[in-house]
Amino acid sequence: MIVLDASVVIALLDKSDLHHDRSLQLFDENAPEGFFMHSLTMAEVLVVAARNGSANARFAQLSTAGISVAPQLDDEPVALAELRASTGLRLPDCCVLVAALHSGSAVATFDERLAREAARVGVLVVSR
Repeated sequence: MIVLDASVVIALLDKSDLHHDRSLQLFDENAPEGFFMHSLTMAEVLVVAARNGSANARFAQLSTAGISVAPQLDDEPVALAELRASTGLRLPDCCVLVAALHSGSAVATFDERLAREAARVGVLVVSR
């Protein structure tokens, strides 16, 4: 499984996004692995759709495309706080990284800082 950062999914959904082609390629090359997102990351991706009343439809579209939501762990608040304190990453980026660390999964992101911190803590980054 591959944990997706919002930057990858937003690029996939927006043909005018600078990273759209890279996102398409990433999905094509890694489809057999499967994809999931932290619930906060999924919410980030759904904000634009929520503004026009189509959040449920967009969520269903992403689910149909094989993107699931990671289960939340009981100790996740502690893990998030510790990761935020040790890396200085924004909390949404920590959510991506915590999901990867807890599942032993790779991360896909176009955010260089998140990619750098993921690699530093031993998480494979597939979008570089």
